[in-house]
Formats: sequence, structure tokens, C-alpha cells
Amino acid sequence: MNLTLDGVLAFPATPMDNAGDRLDLNAYESLLGWIGEGGVHGIIPLGSTASLPTSTRTSDARSPRRR
Repeated sequence: MNLTLDGVLAFPATPMDNAGDRLDLNAYESLLGWIGEGGVHGIIPLGSTASLPTSTRTSDARSPRRR
């Protein structure tokens, strides 16, 4: 299989609530919308700041997905 990656990929920080326990969905959706409007070709969520290994199944499952 030949895979070619091309374009701009964003690795945004994951906004958490004030207690640091849960994903702040409103802030996250706003951030992803803002990044998407900037013309990036892909967004890698929950991956740049160790968010994925430390997230709960609930916050991971509620993470916005591509629409």
C-alpha cells in the first residue's frame, strides 16, 4: 500500500474544564471550528499533549468527530 500525506495537519491542545477532569466540549468544538476555518487539511485530536493516554473513555467518546 502506498500512502502519501500532504497538506497541513493541526495538533491542537485539548481544553479541559476548570477542575482539569473533563474535556470542555464547548471550547473544543469552538477551537476545532476555528482551526478548520483556517484551511487545514486535517486535525489530530487528543494527541499532541498526552491527552489521549490520560483521557477517560467518556471524554474520548465525546470528542467531536469529523462531520
